[in-house]
Amino acid sequence: MARTIPEFVRAAVDAAGDKTWLVTDDVEYSYAQAQARVERAASGLRAAGVGVGDRVLVTARNTPDYLLSWFALMEVGAIQVPINPKSSVEEFRGFVEQVEPAWGRVEGIEEMKATVFGAAMVGLEEWKFPTEFSMIDGDTVVVKWSEVLPGRRADGSEYVQSGYSTLVYAGDGKFCYEEDLLNMAHVFEDMKESGFRAPPGMGMPPKEPNRDFSRPERARR
Repeated sequence: MARTIPEFVRAAVDAAGDKTWLVTDDVEYSYAQAQARVERAASGLRAAGVGVGDRVLVTARNTPDYLLSWFALMEVGAIQVPINPKSSVEEFRGFVEQVEPAWGRVEGIEEMKATVFGAAMVGLEEWKFPTEFSMIDGDTVVVKWSEVLPGRRADGSEYVQSGYSTLVYAGDGKFCYEEDLLNMAHVFEDMKESGFRAPPGMGMPPKEPNRDFSRPERARR
């Protein structure tokens, strides 16, 4: 039985083969054709040194290649970080520099309660964090979510940013590691544009956070 998404995809390819998997205005792929493209892309990623846990920025429009790149990255155990293809060079540079958690490394249940689940959430009662999808590979879970601020832009769209979380399951319903990725530069821009003001008691990230994102030894077993 397939346990991971790549294993599930390969099982579907074995079962469906030449049957149609994806149809767009421009192209049509069978299960086998799509998997062949995924495997070629995965081979190229490995040759480039991409491996388990690596974050790869992907900028592409809503095309089959975007979806196939996602499957290819899962084949090598890497994490896709999508970038808006309309982003400017400066925005792209800012994303590369800022795609990290503002609070840095926090260890221990009590410390987490006091910071990321405590002070960091004060004043965010009206913010929303909907989950878009989850991926599971062994004991590793990747969650794609969004951060939505209250209010609307002048064009009627929401103040929304994209986020990813990688967790490692430790058993007994508990996780021993979590890494959150969110472009804080864009979040601060949304906060400024929306007129959000930090209320009294709202915790602020440390000026010099611990940027060590290595997994604990128990997460590697």
